[in-house]
Amino acid sequence: MHTSLFKTFIKNVVLGKFTFLLFSLILMTLIMPSMTEVKDHFVYAIFASLIFVGSVYSILQNKKFLAASIVFVTLSMVANWLLAIWPDHIIFQYCFLIQPLFMFYVFILILDHILRSREVTADIIMGSICGYMILGIIFGMLFMFSAMLYEYAFSIPSSKLTQTDVFYLSFTTISTLGYGDITPKIAITKSLCVLESVMGLFYMSTLVARLVGLQIAKSMKTHDEN
Repeated sequence: MHTSLFKTFIKNVVLGKFTFLLFSLILMTLIMPSMTEVKDHFVYAIFASLIFVGSVYSILQNKKFLAASIVFVTLSMVANWLLAIWPDHIIFQYCFLIQPLFMFYVFILILDHILRSREVTADIIMGSICGYMILGIIFGMLFMFSAMLYEYAFSIPSSKLTQTDVFYLSFTTISTLGYGDITPKIAITKSLCVLESVMGLFYMSTLVARLVGLQIAKSMKTHDEN
């Protein structure tokens, strides 16, 4: 009995489809406060690479999108490290946009996986958390890009905008906390904040409805069998 539970835990949690990705996302969130200025990308580049690897591992089982995934993650990796080495190069700054595009691609595949699932499992729960955190990271990346192009894209208490600031703003926006200590100042960043809050609410409502529906369906099926 205990051996069976242990094997199930190893298979579904430790070696789960979304385990490494979730670990990478949580690790990046914990390390975020130690990051320096937005233009200093080396620490970010390391953790972004981990997330890219975890993302590809999560979607490898979907052979239909394998080729596109490999191309996307390769371009994201290259853009990630080129910008880390030459942060002020305008071409590499625009290449940075490949990263949020890739993460959005991963987000769509994760959402599709969740909506197609037939039961609530540890894998589905971890995938749901990954999807929510990836959505926050996507907008954090877009805020970073805005900060690269526009020096006064945000109003902040300190004199310098840091990596921590942009992701902190993203996750307080997506969760609709809105502390107000960091606020958008230009049209594009204001629009991004509005879009993120709407998408965050839509994701959570869709996710909760789906998971509850799956659990009810499973309970009804079990009841009918008994």
